[in-house]
Amino acid sequence: MQVDFQHIEARKQILEQARLDLKSRFIGIDEIIDELLDYIQIWYLMPELLTRPIIVNLWGMTGVGKTDLVRHLVKCLSYQDRFVEIELSNVDTTTWQSSVASVLGDNGVTDGKPAIVLFDEIQRFNTLNQDGTPIETTKFTDFWELLSDGKLSKRTRDNLDYYFQDMLFQQKDLKRRKDRGEENITETDSVGFYEAQQLKSMLQLDDDVSDITDMSRSQMLEKIRQAKAKKTIYEPVDHSRTLILVSGNLDEAFSMAMQISESDVDADIFHAFTQKVTLVNIKDALSRKFRPEQVARFGNIHLIYKSLRKRDFEALIAKEIDRIITSTQEKFGVSLTIDNSIHALIYRNGVFPVQGVRPVFSSIVDILETNLSKFLFTALLTQQDQLAIAYDFQQSQIRVKIGETEAVVPFIGRIDKIRQSNEKEAIANISVHESGHAVAYAVLFGLAPLQLKSKLANTYAGGFTFPHQIYETRENLLKRSRFT
Repeated sequence: MQVDFQHIEARKQILEQARLDLKSRFIGIDEIIDELLDYIQIWYLMPELLTRPIIVNLWGMTGVGKTDLVRHLVKCLSYQDRFVEIELSNVDTTTWQSSVASVLGDNGVTDGKPAIVLFDEIQRFNTLNQDGTPIETTKFTDFWELLSDGKLSKRTRDNLDYYFQDMLFQQKDLKRRKDRGEENITETDSVGFYEAQQLKSMLQLDDDVSDITDMSRSQMLEKIRQAKAKKTIYEPVDHSRTLILVSGNLDEAFSMAMQISESDVDADIFHAFTQKVTLVNIKDALSRKFRPEQVARFGNIHLIYKSLRKRDFEALIAKEIDRIITSTQEKFGVSLTIDNSIHALIYRNGVFPVQGVRPVFSSIVDILETNLSKFLFTALLTQQDQLAIAYDFQQSQIRVKIGETEAVVPFIGRIDKIRQSNEKEAIANISVHESGHAVAYAVLFGLAPLQLKSKLANTYAGGFTFPHQIYETRENLLKRSRFT
């Protein structure tokens, strides 16, 4: 095999540009991006060397950028026409498709050429109940066949024979009716669009579907005869050059994932805990959802997302605010200045660490963009091109300056409203209570708690003293009982 070094070098440059583009778009997952691109190098640069597909698993809590990363990678590599995104389910769904092979066939990924397939939200395809008993599945069972060796058995013999016999019958029937001298015979000699799609997949034709629909039935019959004579159409479809990406949320591996309503725990604490999740934890979590032989088929390439740090959320908010500033200037010619107090307001009311980025985007719309539209309208009416926005936490007011005119708008963030609903006396009592826990913790373990809180975003007054992850020896368990 002659190696085209120029082609490989050009592709390496595309891969490195993709690395830069992805890192500029996503925050807090540089390590994941590097690992992913390193693992797919051989597939992208020299797919001819592969004898089985590359399988890369992406695991993490919701909102950390698993699916979005894959979609943008596909775009960076210009693989949009060779990309299939599939959500498997072991329950009855509205989709009529019941196999991975049929989905890939409908998307034209049956020719053995390089492609990308994303199996998303894979945790919904569990094959074990919570008590460990097997779930009977009838759909997409060939998923495990694909992961095993990259081969998918063809189940087209009956369908192909049906098309062949049907076309042959129609051709003979048409000839008989003509021989009898029947009038007003409607002759349809072309192949329909749906038939063309099916035949393209079954016969592995290189022709476009539109070209197949232009063929006569006689021509199509001849193609079917040729394909049946070659026998290759009955051989398994080889997906050894397919990049298979598996993505999902494994709450069993990320114990903090269930704390979805927690907005007061420091994001850095959750990040530190997710750093301790290892390949062993992932395989253990998978073993609670899938049978042992199925867990083995996921392979050993598991990319584990950490939850975002405080600085990641802050960078995300800053990036979105910069986007809004740029967009306001470009679309309306208004120079917008956003004070850091607005950044802090969005963080306080938009960050739920284990829910990832989605609540943050929602809060940016709620706090900034909704109010900005009103201020911007006033600025345009008064022909002002300068607009500045800040927040006064003491007075709970958004302060806006349009040109030289200043105004205030009463505003309390949705989460801040809940925090303020707690009685001051109750908060004082809780502060003393949690201080007692903190002192006891320091005396017993020789450590300061990770975080102390006595004012929470909860309709009921409460607080917490956040401990370290300490190995559960007999002595430590006794200490913990005294601390709590």
